[in-house]
Amino acid sequence: MKQRWIVLLSSLVVCVALAAAGCAQGMPPTPPTRDAGQDAFVSIDAARPVTPDAPFVTMPDAATCEPACSADEACCSGGCVGTDDNPNHCGRCGNRCPMGMVCAEGVCGGPTCTPACDTGETCTGGTCRCGAGAACTGTQTCCGTTCVDTQTSATSCGSCGRACASGEACMAGRCVSTAPCGGSCPSGQMCCSGTCTRVDTVANCGACGRTCGASQECCGGMTCVSTQTDRNNCGGCGNACGMRGDACSMGSCTCGGAAACLISCTFGMCFPA
Repeated sequence: MKQRWIVLLSSLVVCVALAAAGCAQGMPPTPPTRDAGQDAFVSIDAARPVTPDAPFVTMPDAATCEPACSADEACCSGGCVGTDDNPNHCGRCGNRCPMGMVCAEGVCGGPTCTPACDTGETCTGGTCRCGAGAACTGTQTCCGTTCVDTQTSATSCGSCGRACASGEACMAGRCVSTAPCGGSCPSGQMCCSGTCTRVDTVANCGACGRTCGASQECCGGMTCVSTQTDRNNCGGCGNACGMRGDACSMGSCTCGGAAACLISCTFGMCFPA
């Protein structure tokens, strides 16, 4: 019985000794404390601080233009440049046009055409074209993709797409009736063989083709008259003998076969004599 107590006591002493040895080797870690000046916890170990991430900062472009650029310019690398026709800054800073292209109105494109292309044509590689073909010439106009003579085209008379009505033709860029002489002629003329013609001549007296004789004239634009014998047209249209003569002979007024009277011819005699 006495030996049993000695063994128990010895075991207790060993346990106490082992516990004391473990405490001497180190203390358990101290929980972190909250720093009053930060939102994050800070470790007691000063070599490994816990800090919030730094915010992302965008640095402003240091290149500015003083004085400020005009409305049609842009500030590119500290200098004011026009971007409408600048091949190195076309439309915006740094937009360089490829080799062989030019900058026009802020857009890179092919070489411009000089002189400028006509209406409907496009400038391709410095050359004016109508559709896939060459530029139009003379009185032609580019209508869509085709050159059309707008002076004679019934579907594009005077301008592209202006069509003449049925019974009309395009002449000198105007739609006219295809009826003889366009349907009407000026006063004093008639339509003769499709052409407006004067009808007060010996070849056309009062009507197309009415021809006067060799000793006749077309008087009043209506009648063929012999001015050699006609008392009302003696010697010329409208030259009437009246009371001075009773006849017309060889284009001259006479009284009783003699010369015309100064005042009146009565019964072949002049009064007063």
